[in-house]
Amino acid sequence: MSRKPSRDQAAELPAVELVLHPDSPRFSIQSLQARASLLDLGLLSLGFTLTGALEELEIPPIADPERRDRLWEHTCFEAFIQLPGTEGYLELNLAPSTHWAAMRFSGYRQDGQPQEDLDPRLVVIRKGDRLDLHAMVRLDRAFPLKPTDHLKLALSAVLESKRGELSYWAIRHPKGQPDFHAPEAFALDVAPLPDED
Repeated sequence: MSRKPSRDQAAELPAVELVLHPDSPRFSIQSLQARASLLDLGLLSLGFTLTGALEELEIPPIADPERRDRLWEHTCFEAFIQLPGTEGYLELNLAPSTHWAAMRFSGYRQDGQPQEDLDPRLVVIRKGDRLDLHAMVRLDRAFPLKPTDHLKLALSAVLESKRGELSYWAIRHPKGQPDFHAPEAFALDVAPLPDED
């Protein structure tokens, strides 16, 4: 019988591979992985690991963390977060600069409104051919969460080359054009971690 990981094991949760959209250029990317865990009521941990020829990508330098619009037009990691059984969801954009943005939607691409109070904590580490981004997000500012609530996540990324080309990565892509908002993209179920004895 499988057992949920403890809080001490949260960093060891298995990664999911983000796959390239079939119409996107690959560049020289070896892998793009993501992790997510719900640590405490309303506290979501996210991690992204990108490996490959980073010098081919347009990666913004680390700056003071602040909210910025239209981050998805450049290299950016993304999480779309939904409570099962609901139509609304939260879009979270996390840039390697530590800039961030969040939008609330009432349904598929409907009534998008900025969520300005999340203030996620970001850590970005770049070394050689590897880039890691870690984020802690207080979701209780966006959702009325209960201790037993699961989350449905769509984890994704946009990568921009030095030539300005964009490639799109996600756990699951719908048919047709890249669309991180699509219901099919919410492919990851995240359960709350058990209380420690």
